[in-house]
Amino acid sequence: MDGKTTQTFDGPFPDVTAQRRVPDLDWLTEHNNRVWGCSSTENVIYACKLGDATNWFSYRGTAADSYAVTVGSDGAFTGAATCMGYVLFFKENGLHKLYGTKPSDYQMSSIQCSGVAKGAHQSLCVINETLYYLSMDGVMAWDGSLPTKVSASLDETAMSRVTRAAAGGLVGGTTCTPRAPAGRGCWCTTPRKDSGTRRTPPAGPCAAPGGSSTSGTKRQSGPQTGAGKPAAKRTRWNMRL
Repeated sequence: MDGKTTQTFDGPFPDVTAQRRVPDLDWLTEHNNRVWGCSSTENVIYACKLGDATNWFSYRGTAADSYAVTVGSDGAFTGAATCMGYVLFFKENGLHKLYGTKPSDYQMSSIQCSGVAKGAHQSLCVINETLYYLSMDGVMAWDGSLPTKVSASLDETAMSRVTRAAAGGLVGGTTCTPRAPAGRGCWCTTPRKDSGTRRTPPAGPCAAPGGSSTSGTKRQSGPQTGAGKPAAKRTRWNMRL
């Protein structure tokens, strides 16, 4: 049913059912009034019709058409995000970047790199036009080119045992809460290479971080003054795994 064909039925006939099929999508993100998603089963990236998240197979030759493209990389998708005008789909060992304004000029660029680790899709976090996420090699930062590692000051052994993670942004920094079989911990970092602070939550042990630029002291939540006391206006941010 493409909206261009008309068919007439005469006489008695059984019930007719019309339906719209929605792809089985693993991860979703939004960009320019379209919902984008990826299917590991089909190894395909989809975009819905412009402004219509219920229509994924509308192909009428207009700028509002749906969109689909098959990727050639192996493995399952591990996360999706939108940053700096790009739609990004990750696998553990790669990144697929899509850009353009309409289906006729969409382009995809694929690179091999440290992608989002399995189970770390909630670690994707945009701070100051930089995308942070947890990979199998540690915390990465993507600013439009190749992802770079920003967690060198943290305990690499502890990070390698992480099974899943979540992150969020607050006051120009990002907080990543990974979970490992031995417990969980919380690391805070500012958008500066190799900087980080570990925060240990009330429950569960956390491996000690390494490196001279990393501190293991607890900090109160919310903005801090120069004396280390909470600012008058406090912003609370809580996260649970």
